[in-house]
Amino acid sequence: MGHGSGASRAVSRMTLLDNQFQAMPSIVLEGRQAIANIERLAKLYLSKTSWAVLIALIFGLLAWPYPFEPRQMALLDGISIGWPAFVLALLPNSRRYVSGFFRRALQFAVPSGIVITLSLIATHLLLQRFPQSLEQQQTASALVLAVTSLWVLGLVCRPFRPLLAAVLLGSITVLILCLFVPLTVWFFGFAWPDAPALIGIAIITVLGCVALEIHGQLRLRSEARELA
Repeated sequence: MGHGSGASRAVSRMTLLDNQFQAMPSIVLEGRQAIANIERLAKLYLSKTSWAVLIALIFGLLAWPYPFEPRQMALLDGISIGWPAFVLALLPNSRRYVSGFFRRALQFAVPSGIVITLSLIATHLLLQRFPQSLEQQQTASALVLAVTSLWVLGLVCRPFRPLLAAVLLGSITVLILCLFVPLTVWFFGFAWPDAPALIGIAIITVLGCVALEIHGQLRLRSEARELA
């Protein structure tokens, strides 16, 4: 307590300056919010780190051209991680603390990164069968990455609440606008692939999202049992 001796205050881990235990529930909730939100954000950032490292290694070793423009990557990072992370970090979260959050984050993020990497590799191989211009190839890869990354964001946002749903819908809206507004299409260098390639890209994207959904559901159930 704040009125305690100097020695007791010096060795204590927490001192209640106003001598009121009523502050304890809010202190516990603040701690839970910080830890739970860090775990949620770790899943987002580690997923991106996983596929980014794998793409750099695989495309570099095989001497394949990097599949994105830097400007496109800035957009994709912004809608799937950047501003969503800002909102998610500040959300109330009363989930109790359970040790092992880094292990849980890795178990979610690494398989998610592998699925996204395989989707991008499949897209590259598809575009070798249906040759496209450089802008079309980069747009195809950006589309696959955007949809699969937003799916990961959707998994991290579950269970949905109004603000979480608004975060996801906002990211989707920004992506759609950037794909169809002439100024942003020109700035980001987007060029829609031809119909045969676009159909193949859609199939790859759907399969990637199905794999992410299955993995996400399994992880959500496992974490629910662990946190129960």
